[in-house]
Amino acid sequence: MRQKRIDYLTSLLVLIVGFMGFQSCDEKNKPTPPVVEEVLSITPKEASIKVGETLVVKVLLDKKEVTAEAFFSTTPEEIISISKEGTVTAIKAGKATLKATYNGKQAEAVITVTEKEEEKPQEEWVMPYLRWFDSAEELIAFETKRGNVLKQKDEALQYYAFQTKSQKMPLIKYIVGRSIQIDITPELSKSEELKAFLEKNGFTYADNDWSKKYMILNSKYKTVIGFIYSEYPEYGTFFGFNRKNPTFESLPLPLLDWNASEDVIKTFEEKAGRKFLERRKDNSGRDEIIYGLQKEGEEYEEIFIARYTIKDGKLIKVLLQVTPANYIIEPMDNAFSVVPEFESYVKGLGYTISTVEGKNLNVYTNKEKGNKFTLGQWNIKMKNGRRRVFASMNFVPSDGPDVID
Repeated sequence: MRQKRIDYLTSLLVLIVGFMGFQSCDEKNKPTPPVVEEVLSITPKEASIKVGETLVVKVLLDKKEVTAEAFFSTTPEEIISISKEGTVTAIKAGKATLKATYNGKQAEAVITVTEKEEEKPQEEWVMPYLRWFDSAEELIAFETKRGNVLKQKDEALQYYAFQTKSQKMPLIKYIVGRSIQIDITPELSKSEELKAFLEKNGFTYADNDWSKKYMILNSKYKTVIGFIYSEYPEYGTFFGFNRKNPTFESLPLPLLDWNASEDVIKTFEEKAGRKFLERRKDNSGRDEIIYGLQKEGEEYEEIFIARYTIKDGKLIKVLLQVTPANYIIEPMDNAFSVVPEFESYVKGLGYTISTVEGKNLNVYTNKEKGNKFTLGQWNIKMKNGRRRVFASMNFVPSDGPDVID
């Protein structure tokens, strides 16, 4: 009897628990969701403005804006001020913490104030970009940075004309690497004001006879020829610049001893001022040891690279690469002409010039020094993104083939 009662009670308990579980899923008895605390924030949380500028911030309680009801404070007080509506005004340079309080909750933002840039007066006299051997991209970047606007261009000719903010010199026209023309009036072309400006920038008149239509300028630059045309037919009045090729006192030739060891090459190159750059395999699996010298000047970047090719422990070729290429060649798209001054220079070193039969290729041979070379042109994109045109002198032994692939 007792056992039956226990079984009955057990069944009743199971029934009650099941009923309670069922009831817990009833709509009227859903569990109470957890309470999520509302968050106060300032937007933007970080900002930078200049002295005298303003910035509007908002205070949000979750997604609800409570800017007008919030209380603001700043630390330190002298950097910024803020209105009840949330307008921040920059007072002096520095960094300030903006604090908003609403219903016991707080939020912060950091405001950085920088000095206001002084507006530079408009330049009425403008010097052009006189780095002849830089790329068109570098020229455009220079003119754009100083606020001049590209108005005309011809990519094939590499012609670019820029509108300036100057009334005296409204237009600067470039043919990249060759010539520059700046439009002026006939009155300005003969003015003391222009003369003073040119002298300040390293140019003087070759003579003071202003009655001439064409005046040459003496220049402090190695590569710049300056001149002024007054009322030139069809072109008006302008002063301009043409490029001349740079000259070198001596070309830093590489070591051309075909029996030299790598240690001897290293000693020679370090004495010449070229630094070791790289050792690698060329496309034919031969060792190539590279040394280089780089100088950044006011008018151009000068680079000399000596590349020694070694096969089975023996030096078989040396490639000297030079920029500006105009020390040696006059680049012309995929062709080039040889600079007369260079040929005069290498003839003075004892080289004779011959032409490879069936090819438009000159060979410069010096039997006494045991080497010969041919010339080439390289277009190279440097690691810094600049594009440079290099001339090359490809040296081989004088009894070897003209060019080793």
